[in-house]
Amino acid sequence: MRRLITFLVPLGLLFAFGAGTSYAEKQAVTGSGDITKLVANNGQNNLTAKVSGLGPRCGGAQYLHVVVKNKNSRLLYEADGDCISGQWGIGLYYTSTGVPEDAVPVDCPDFKITRNSTSGAYTVTMPRTCLDHAPNRVKVKVTGADFGTMTGGSAGPTKVLDRG
Repeated sequence: MRRLITFLVPLGLLFAFGAGTSYAEKQAVTGSGDITKLVANNGQNNLTAKVSGLGPRCGGAQYLHVVVKNKNSRLLYEADGDCISGQWGIGLYYTSTGVPEDAVPVDCPDFKITRNSTSGAYTVTMPRTCLDHAPNRVKVKVTGADFGTMTGGSAGPTKVLDRG
């Protein structure tokens, strides 16, 4: 009986007070077509999506769209990188209705889409300070295409990712 109590008391304390530090839930998803992989990370300060498979901005990649949905798969945010007239432009948009056509731009100076020149992966960084309407639990999906392909590609959606 003493061994059982010795085991249960620390276990109960772990459940009561929590164990370890908070973490960001992360998931890797295999893609199709032009997109080979998505790694989504729902961090405490940033929601990030690392996308592999697309070529360089406007020299390969035509567009990259990352969507953030709630646990019921309703669209909330879309982060876009698009090549228009040979220029790469980015934008972050929010829709209160879940309909893409109703999306409005989000003013977010720290939002960015970068490309690692060595690995070729794009990292989409959406600061949580700009995602006022995003709950702590979200799903992430990506679509994109290189110039010269007919089908483009996609990855996701992820499972529901808890915020770190």
